[in-house]
Amino acid sequence: MSGPDRELERALAELTAAGSTVAPGGRKRAPLPVEPRDARRLLVALGDWVEANGCPPPAQLLDAARALIEARPEAWAAAVRRDLELAIWEFDTSVDPRYLARADYDHGYTREARQRIESRLVALELLELDADPAQLELLEAADLRYGPFNGGSNESETPA
Repeated sequence: MSGPDRELERALAELTAAGSTVAPGGRKRAPLPVEPRDARRLLVALGDWVEANGCPPPAQLLDAARALIEARPEAWAAAVRRDLELAIWEFDTSVDPRYLARADYDHGYTREARQRIESRLVALELLELDADPAQLELLEAADLRYGPFNGGSNESETPA
């Protein structure tokens, strides 16, 4: 089993336990809050699975992800929305044209951040969740700004 495969299973198990109303030892408790980091973990793990395997995860894992979200839909919707908002904001601000041609600009980091956004979008599609259209417009504008600089190396590249 590969890294993305294990990470998805681990994320589902840990996030399911965090949402449980039964604490270790059998005591009742309130489920832990759903945070944007939880959404990031689930969405990126799911999207990375698809990238690594070229197909959706097995039905039992996809069903587990859907059940996790369906158990607390408002909390998960808010966490997913905020996580995607933060990820797109980071990418958008990182492709500021004033810095893209600098020799010390970290294109590898920027490409990695963009790939993580793509993983999230793939996961949203699999989970049949919608992204905020305004955020997608912001992402599209950032992609257009970064396009001429996104050549493949970690060194500074200038548009032709």
